[in-house]
Amino acid sequence: MKMSIKTKILLSTSLVIMVSLILSGTFAYYYFANILKEQAVKDDKVKLRQTARQLEYYSEDIIKFSQNIITDKDVQEYMRKDNTVEDPFAMLSAKSKVIERLKDYIALRGGYIHSAVLIKNDGSICFNLVPFSDDYMRNHLKEDWYPAYEDRKNNYYFSRPHHMDIRGVPADVISCIVTIQSVNQSDKVLGELILNLSMPYFIKYIDEASKGFDDFMWVNQENCIIYAKAGDKKYLDVKDIAAYVSGPPVQEPQLISKPDGYIVLDRSMDNGWKLVSFTSNKRLFQRIEYIFYFFVFFILASLIFIIAVIMPIILNITKPITKLTRKIKEVSGGNLDVEIQISSGDEVEALCTGFNKMIGDIKRHINESIEHEKVKRKMEFDIMLSQINPHFIYNVLNTIIYMARKEKNQNIAKVTDSLIRILQDGIKLGKSGLYTSIRQEMEIVNHYVEIQKFRYSEIFVLEWKVDESLLDCLIPKTLIQPLIENALFHGICPKDEKGTIIVSIFKDEKDIKIIIEDDGVGMDQDMIDSILIGEKHLNSGDSVRHIGISNIRDRLKYLYGEDYRLEIDSRPGEGTKITLKVPFVMGES
Repeated sequence: MKMSIKTKILLSTSLVIMVSLILSGTFAYYYFANILKEQAVKDDKVKLRQTARQLEYYSEDIIKFSQNIITDKDVQEYMRKDNTVEDPFAMLSAKSKVIERLKDYIALRGGYIHSAVLIKNDGSICFNLVPFSDDYMRNHLKEDWYPAYEDRKNNYYFSRPHHMDIRGVPADVISCIVTIQSVNQSDKVLGELILNLSMPYFIKYIDEASKGFDDFMWVNQENCIIYAKAGDKKYLDVKDIAAYVSGPPVQEPQLISKPDGYIVLDRSMDNGWKLVSFTSNKRLFQRIEYIFYFFVFFILASLIFIIAVIMPIILNITKPITKLTRKIKEVSGGNLDVEIQISSGDEVEALCTGFNKMIGDIKRHINESIEHEKVKRKMEFDIMLSQINPHFIYNVLNTIIYMARKEKNQNIAKVTDSLIRILQDGIKLGKSGLYTSIRQEMEIVNHYVEIQKFRYSEIFVLEWKVDESLLDCLIPKTLIQPLIENALFHGICPKDEKGTIIVSIFKDEKDIKIIIEDDGVGMDQDMIDSILIGEKHLNSGDSVRHIGISNIRDRLKYLYGEDYRLEIDSRPGEGTKITLKVPFVMGES
């Protein structure tokens, strides 16, 4: 039977591939078995170390958080009070106040802090979940999870897991026990703080970290099991590994070989926690076989590709089409900077010429659309920005008239100077663009406040809480001043007593968060919804000033997109809090 050259090449190449695959596969299995096993052990060590670092991060965060609580002024004052001397009503009032402080702190760490307990030297207890009954916590402290003070090695101690049942609500917790020392007298111990940490929060993370091991244990400083997870067959017993987990912290994970597998032990955490994992030989070889078969498959696919490449006829036909297909995929992925050159003298060459022309037309159309959109947005932004200045100038001039009538020539120079500085900043749009630094924005706001204080000197106070490292960061121009103005006229002035406006600026992950708070009259949810959806006619009777809020909302949307929006939190009689975020962009200092 006659065979074509193409068939002969295919058959002979296939035979060579099959023989090469068998020989290379056999050699690779024995040669790489030890290498893959070492890599698997190394991966287990890395995984265990990463888990330990995360747990250590949690414990350090808890310790830092507890430090904030024990140094709190109200907590320190309560702990220093003597129950035998103080008036019972005063003690009850102080206890109520400190319980509210504990609730506020726990709200900041909502999720993994279950409750908090303060224990004074005289034995009195302040428990945030059962404020005015010490019996439950007093009995609970008699259990073995709570060690005597002299049994602890330092001021911070993490207990073994224990169960709590508060008013029919069960909870499994670990307690962080912290010694409270006087801020004024560092050598004086006032009592203890106990932070009860929710076990499910940690178990959720540990469950994920323990995947891939046959057995996994989380052991505390007393070599008691905090968490244990085993497969079909239990390999680890805390009694068998007690000798390994004892001793001072060691930075690097330890490997302990066993006949049926190996143990990886991490005892690097300073708080005495240890992590122990067991990987059986069966699981280890499953990993190796999976990697090996993947390696064989990769070799087989590569050799098949090589066979296709060495066939000149097939290559000559498919290469131009493959090249064109690759360019089309790049275009579909968003890359328009492509151009294909093929000189095959057939229909493929004509197709490529049409493709190049089509890409050029698309790029030209997109560039024109982008330029038109830029012009449109610039015009819309200028219009929005111009909405702020007329009513602001109206207020300033109204203040000048008021002062002129009341005080004649006094302080007019200061008001006029501040007005000039604000107006000068307003006309810099063409030179400095749409943005300004936080430092410059603060200066403009301070000038505005200087003007308003001449008319409302006894009505409001402005406080700044700004991270100084952010002063040179860029934000949109005239971002804060309209919100200060709304807080003054719609929050502070209507309540007929002195109020406070607080501006907080700090970094929040990759963004800058700006919060404007006032303790004014507040507003109901209907008013908030009306402002956020952009309605101009509001119940306040003066919707002009609320243009500032809608203007800022629209500017954030235009400049940064839907992810950056303005949020309002307010209740009648409780003040208003406005929160907004802008991307972190550092300007020239």
